[in-house]
Amino acid sequence: MSDFISMNRNCLSAYAAATSFRLFNKKATATSTGDIFDLPFPESGDLGLSASEAILVHDIVAYQRDLIRRGDQSVALKSSGQAVLPAFNETFLAAINHLYRDNPLVAHPSQSWPGIICQPYSFGAVEIDWSDSETLRGRVDALIREQRSESVSVTRIARIYDDNLLFLIKPDRLRFWMRSIGLRDADEVLADLRAQGY
Repeated sequence: MSDFISMNRNCLSAYAAATSFRLFNKKATATSTGDIFDLPFPESGDLGLSASEAILVHDIVAYQRDLIRRGDQSVALKSSGQAVLPAFNETFLAAINHLYRDNPLVAHPSQSWPGIICQPYSFGAVEIDWSDSETLRGRVDALIREQRSESVSVTRIARIYDDNLLFLIKPDRLRFWMRSIGLRDADEVLADLRAQGY
């Protein structure tokens, strides 16, 4: 049992975080005895995680627990997502291109402005012209940011489809560019593409 727990520590930690009713009730987190007894323990000793489940486990353990507990002071909200864009793109593209093998989606270099990252993609080879990006910056700001009152501001996430181009426009915080979010974004893009008849 000790070897199983040691080998699967991250998986079991993620499982406890995802299923516990008590773990995040207070700022000081504590695992209860019930959480321990509820952990899976298959006779084979293999949890049999898929690649997507492994991504979820990693992000829960590395970022989500801290995000729930520490909020604005967490790594996911204090760090920029720029460094994790390659991993995000790899995950996002793998999920999309699993269905679009004949004309795969490809990532292009991202464009960023203070507080915003725009990640473009295309089906096929396309040249993206960023020469007028400062004019675009004002439009993007107006699109995704809204101040509703003195104390309430809203930041939207945008997916813009233009012919064979796709632009993901999101805040630049790591929280929005984790690999698990890449899986979610891919699901939503696939649903959009299907609704558009692709």
